[in-house]
Amino acid sequence: MTAKVTYFDNSSAFSIGAFNSFNYIGMPSPPSPPEDPLTVLERECAIGSIHNSEERSTAPRCMEETRVAVQDELYSWLLEDVDKSANILTTTRSVSANSTVKMKWVTGPAGTGKTAILGSVAGRCHEGDELAASFFFSSLSTIRRRTKTHFIPTIAYQFASNPKMTSLRPFILRAVETNPSIFKLDLRAQARDLLLKPLAQIQTHEWSSWPKAIIIDGLDECEAAPTPDGDDSERALRQKFDQTDVLRVLLEASKSPHFPFRILVASRPEQAIRNFVEENRSSLEETLQLDEEYDAMADIQLFVKSKFKEIRREAGLPSGWPLPADETALVKNTSGQFIYATVALGFVQHSRTHGNPQTRLSLVLSPATNHTSDESAKPFALIDALYLKILNQSPDARRSVQWLWQIQNDLDGDHVHRSAMKRYPAKFVTTFLQHNDGEFEELLGSFRSLMKVPELHDHQSSFLFYHKSLFDFLGDSLRCKELYIDFRAQRNWYMQRYFNHCADKSIQSHPTGFVRDFMSLQIFLHDFGRYDHQGIEPALRLCNVVWWTRQQLAQGDPSTVSLMFDSVHKECAWYQRCRQSCSHWRKGIIEACEAESWKTPSKIALFQANFKTFKSGGGLKLKPGN
Repeated sequence: MTAKVTYFDNSSAFSIGAFNSFNYIGMPSPPSPPEDPLTVLERECAIGSIHNSEERSTAPRCMEETRVAVQDELYSWLLEDVDKSANILTTTRSVSANSTVKMKWVTGPAGTGKTAILGSVAGRCHEGDELAASFFFSSLSTIRRRTKTHFIPTIAYQFASNPKMTSLRPFILRAVETNPSIFKLDLRAQARDLLLKPLAQIQTHEWSSWPKAIIIDGLDECEAAPTPDGDDSERALRQKFDQTDVLRVLLEASKSPHFPFRILVASRPEQAIRNFVEENRSSLEETLQLDEEYDAMADIQLFVKSKFKEIRREAGLPSGWPLPADETALVKNTSGQFIYATVALGFVQHSRTHGNPQTRLSLVLSPATNHTSDESAKPFALIDALYLKILNQSPDARRSVQWLWQIQNDLDGDHVHRSAMKRYPAKFVTTFLQHNDGEFEELLGSFRSLMKVPELHDHQSSFLFYHKSLFDFLGDSLRCKELYIDFRAQRNWYMQRYFNHCADKSIQSHPTGFVRDFMSLQIFLHDFGRYDHQGIEPALRLCNVVWWTRQQLAQGDPSTVSLMFDSVHKECAWYQRCRQSCSHWRKGIIEACEAESWKTPSKIALFQANFKTFKSGGGLKLKPGN
């Protein structure tokens, strides 16, 4: 069987335009100085997951005088008996692992304010120098906050950089320095080497001045990390395992006699997490059920009053606005869900449609429509109706939802493969998605209660969605009904936009930053053959392939050109002439490569390769010329 090969394989030391690569043989490079281990550790962190990071600057917090009782309970538990535990351990290092329970689960359904509560508790602990570490998972963020991969390094980094825990720092940094591959080990090994072993080196009397609180939020938003081969067939199963793996490692750490911290973990009551808590009930503090143990209605009423006062002031409305009946109706409609109040009042305050706050309030309070009769969806009926009302303010709601998915997917067309470090700037995303100037405001102008939109002059910041429940809604065909768009349709729409840009001559006049970001959008090429070629065939035939190829080569990535050379041919039958789009792309790629003095295949070689590919999966190489 002929081995499968790729084009442009093993290319090096070639010149492309102004880009040059040189290889000086026999001239050894001077050894690089050892990298600071704290810098190495920081590089492996999810800084955006820390409670007071810039990324979380717009995250919800409890308004003053709301959720006071539950905050006080959690704050008191985090600090309760820590000194007593420390004194016990000072006396003996052989104390039983179960001498104190140091981990507690807070749960409640979507919209009950878990993130706001834990964010507020974390802020309170931080202000009192009582917060040792925090991690806020978020499925709406980059992969670093969505998976467990960077969880332990982020906790260790906060320990090592805390000014009140300086005695611990050298032991953590030594672990990084001794074993640079520690970040590739499993979660248990990372926790052992970066947390537990360093802690075991510390005399217990030093703990008295340490902060003792560790706060983890959104564990249900911890997703399975992408596999190297891109196989997502068991993603749901791996996600459950990863969530319980985080819990397992935290629980094991909490049982260590050298672990002086208390851990607060919050999540929705997902089955895998519930099962873990039930199986380990004796080792955990009693669970706090937000929706059962605390009536949020009084706090929601305070929140609603405060927001109405703010809207009155901003819009210059009379003191009698809104009518008491309208305020009461809005509070009642929340059914104890803070998310409903937040989204509804955000729409009243910030929407660019329906001219004035009273008109928008009337829309929110209008009788709910499109309720599903499905019993399982009834708990979400009111928030679903609210989302439908807001989305339907767009002149083309379905197209607006397509925009929302593309923004959420960060233009990779794939939720799993988004950038590990940062999302694309909103300016680039808008330019990529819109067909004409002003389309963003036309389609999404009324959605500012759902997402943070950077100012026009801000070309660096990214879009940010406020709550995961929006995509829970849009991802469920029973709940969002005719607005449902499946993944295949999302991917095909994205590919159409990509190739439309390739066919648009004006792209060559775009700023360098746009072209650079545009050329980085390559993820879809890896499974190009799986999607609807017929829908993008016209755009493929119009693409400026020579320009596209030169841009890719100029960025030093010939493998992408090779991949596309192969991908456009996957839908062609070996016994027929190639599709027009395939011929157009292959001809353009060969022309651009020959202009750069690359060795390219002859027509006979291509014909032979087509037959080999059909018979045995073989391929053909394109190589740089001598």
